This record gives sequence, C-alpha cells and structure tokens, in this order.
Amino acid sequence: MARQRKKKLVGAAVGSGIVARAAEQGGADFLFAINAGRMRIMGAPSIACMLPTHGAADLTWDFAVSEILPITDLPVYLGVNCWGRSVDRAALAERVLEAGFAGAVNFPTAMHYSDGLRRVLDQAGIGTSAEIALLKAVQDAGGKSMFFCGTRNQARAAADAGLQALVYNFGWNLGGVLGHKPRQSLEETAHEANEVSRLVKSQRDDLKLYLLGGPIAKASDLSFVARSAEIDGYVGGSTLDRVPIESSIGNQVADYRLAMDAVDPAPAPDRTLVNRASGLGLVGESAAFTDALQQIKRAALGKGHILLSVPDGGPEEAILGLLEKLSAKTEHTEFVDLRSTQANPQDLAAQVFGPSGNNRQQELLQRDQTCIILRDDASLPRAAKKGLSQLFETGAYVQPRLQLRKSPRARVILIAGAQTQRQINSHTLRVNYPTIAERVEDIAKLLRDAFARLGGDAALEARMAPAIKQRLRAHGWPGNEAEIFEIAREVLPALSTNSLTLDLIDRHLVGPTRLRGRVDLGTTPKQQLLEALARNNFRRGDTARALNISRKTLYNRMKRFELL
Repeated sequence: MARQRKKKLVGAAVGSGIVARAAEQGGADFLFAINAGRMRIMGAPSIACMLPTHGAADLTWDFAVSEILPITDLPVYLGVNCWGRSVDRAALAERVLEAGFAGAVNFPTAMHYSDGLRRVLDQAGIGTSAEIALLKAVQDAGGKSMFFCGTRNQARAAADAGLQALVYNFGWNLGGVLGHKPRQSLEETAHEANEVSRLVKSQRDDLKLYLLGGPIAKASDLSFVARSAEIDGYVGGSTLDRVPIESSIGNQVADYRLAMDAVDPAPAPDRTLVNRASGLGLVGESAAFTDALQQIKRAALGKGHILLSVPDGGPEEAILGLLEKLSAKTEHTEFVDLRSTQANPQDLAAQVFGPSGNNRQQELLQRDQTCIILRDDASLPRAAKKGLSQLFETGAYVQPRLQLRKSPRARVILIAGAQTQRQINSHTLRVNYPTIAERVEDIAKLLRDAFARLGGDAALEARMAPAIKQRLRAHGWPGNEAEIFEIAREVLPALSTNSLTLDLIDRHLVGPTRLRGRVDLGTTPKQQLLEALARNNFRRGDTARALNISRKTLYNRMKRFELL
C-alpha cells in the first residue's frame, strides 16, 4: 500500500480583519493574531513589535477578539508573552480558550534578541524557558501551542518540553518597502532547514515543524527551501500582508495616477515633424518634446547661429540629423562636424576662423551653404573659445591673419551642456532639448522604442505593472535616453518571462555607489559548497560525488564552514 502523503499547511500571521478574511479566502489553514501583524497594518515594520511603543498583550487581545475571531472559522492562535510584571499561566491559558482561540503562540518573543540578552531574560524569568512554560500551560488546559524559535537549542528545548509544534524563524522578512537586508542566502536557509528538520524529527516524530521569515520572500523561494527539508508547512507574515498590500495598493493608485495624468493631453503635435523625428531616433509625444522639435525646426530654417543644449545622455546625433534633414531646403546644406574631422584640436581655430601668418587658406566661416558643428567643451583651444564668444555676441569675427572684422557666410551649431550660461541675442537661435525628468510622459514610448531596437517586442511595455511605471516616472534619469536604453536592456529578459518586479527595477535604478557594501553571497567557498548541496537536495553522498571528493572531505569542509 502506498504511503499517504501528509498535507502541508499554510498559516498567516495577521493584524486585521480584512487580512484575516483574505487569508481564509486564499486557502490558509490557520491564523496567528500577533502584534507584528498589527504594526504592519499601521505602516510600521514588523520589528516595531519588539519596541516599547505599546502593551503587546492588550493590543493583540483587542484586535484579535474584535476583528479576527468574529469573521473566520479558521483556528486562530493568539500571540502571548510573559513580559508582564506577573503572569498567571493557568489563568491566561483559560482566558485564551474561553475566548474561542484554538491555542497560543509565543509572540512577541525573546528569540529575536541576541544570545547574551536572551540569557539575561532567562535569568530574570521572562525568556525562552518562560515562553515554553506558558505554551505548555495552554496545552495542559486543552489548547494547542506553536513555539517560535530561531536556534536548534530552542527547538530541542521545546521538543523536550512536549510542545506540539515549532515555527522555525529565519529572521525578519526581506522584500517590499520595509524589508530587511539578507542575513543569509536561500541556499543557507535550505541547509539550515534541513539540519533543523533532521534534529526535530529524530527527537520526536510527532513534533510539527513550520518555516517562516528570512529570504523566503515568494512562493518559489519556499518551494526551493521546502524540497530540502521534512517540514509540515509554512507561516507567512510580511510575505502575506505587507508585501502584497504594498504591491496591490501601489499598483491600483499608480493606475489611477496614470489615468489622471492622461486626462489633460498635450496639444496635438505636428504629426509630420514627429514622424520624421521618430525615424531618426527622436521619440516622444509630450509637450516638452514637441516644443523642442519646433525649436529644432525653427533653428534649421532660420539664418542665425544655433546654440544647442543637450543634457548628458541625450540624443545628440539624432538632433543633428534632424537639423540637417530640415536644413536641406535652405542655403545651408553641408554639415561639417569638426569633432570627427579635426585630428589636432590646436588647428581648429585656424580652420574655422582663418590662419595667422602667410597661409591664405580660406576659413570655414566663409564657405557658402555650410553648417559647422562644434562642441563647447574643454577640448576647444583658447583661440577658438574666444572667437566663438565674439561670433555669438556680435555676429562677426576677426580674421587673425588680416585682423579684419568679417561677417560669416556659414552658420555655427555649438553643442553645449544643458546648463549653459551663454547669452542669446539676435544673432543666435537656441534649441533646448528637455531632460527625461521634464518629459516623463514619454518614458513608456521610449521604452517601447528601446525594446524594439534590442530585438524585443515593443508591446512588452504594456505588461509593466502600474506601480513599476510610476516608479520609472519618479526616477530622476540623470542619464536620460542613454539610461533608459540601458534599463530596457536589463529588464527585457524578465519582462519577456513575466517576472519583472518592483524590487528588480529598483536594483537597476540604484547607482553602483549605493550598492557598495552589499555582500555577494555567490563568490565565497562556503556559498559554492551550499549551492552544491542544494543542487543535490542536501544528500551528502550525491554532493560528494558531484564535487568529485570523498564523503570525509565533504564532512570536513562542512565542519570548517560551520554547516554541521
């Protein structure tokens, strides 16, 4: 006869009636009513449950009795603790059961404190030992108990005391806005779960073991860890309320925000001009973008010199391409880009303004039907900078060889940074190309264009959750179009597999300096060994064969890395 598989249970640690009802609808098997759940609903991180901001016993009792018990048929475990001045265990157990709770769970709990502080609390009679005694009193009164623990010694003590179930906690949850930094990797978590389950099941086969917290932030993480250990289920806290609430409400509000932003559309653009610009790589529909296109058109058809301000990472070459295309019907048809043609920067002044001495070479400024492209940067020699200032201020320049003031026949396009302070006068036309921060309405269109250029499907942009789109609109985009293209390159694989999350977007939007100090768990010998163990479901014989080492060598390595 085939051995019947035991059903794995899922519990939810909640702090309000609406979360309890949603958990029941989702298929939860039992609920924890604990103050950490209430703190999350109040907008605080779970760890606030350990701070002296409220009386945990009274706060938990109030919402559990008034909000949780009346609306659910699931077993509800009340969070109890022994930190009061005097706790009558038997009386508290009786009160818990009379109210209709299935049992109790030790929360808030001393397990979240350091080893030294836990020893002090135990000596004071309000530590782990007292929590075990309180849960044992609930069992003796006819209720059920679940014991939060975080070490093997705590698990062993609970088993020795005869408690019915353990909730092994890997620490505060990762993920979401208020998530914690990783204390350990998923492989380390799987290994620890494997070791704890071995200990627990070898000591008492009837003792139930549940997992909670740490890097188990989504269902796939739980599946990975659960395959490595004999467990009876999982309890979710932040993963079942805070993270989904942040995501779902964030998406809903962002959706309405985007809808409101679209109520007052920009004035109808010059469609012919927009299409022509798009063909050259200038993409957008916003008022700021279409205004910039009009500036480019006026400059191309005008007669003055052009001061072109382009932000870092902006589409400089595409703008020049549009200027050249629009200038084809005017007298200025040849574009000479001196950055690409001038090998020696020191000769640039002579080429543009004319040579000194006896060289009679004609300067570029006297050539007909010509636009000269210059960059206002440190590479320009002093003579060229001086000549340009004179040209833009007065409309004329001095020919060095003859020392004559001359009027130019060619135009100059001077490309400057977005923050240029040059004064504009009747001799000059300004084109200010906007930053992405000034045209956030164009981000979606820019992403679609980038996906297409990367060989992907432009329609993938529509799959982005509203909260992700809103986050992209809130980003400063210091790298402008160039930065958007790089973001598109990074997220396209995840978007193609429907696995793009807000956390992934944030990791790519954060600059490298802010990532400094994060531990790379994937490069250490310990992590490499853990990954090998995980790939082989923590079967040591299979792992040793996969690594081509003996079981004894594997055992010694595990001992050296404190994995035993």
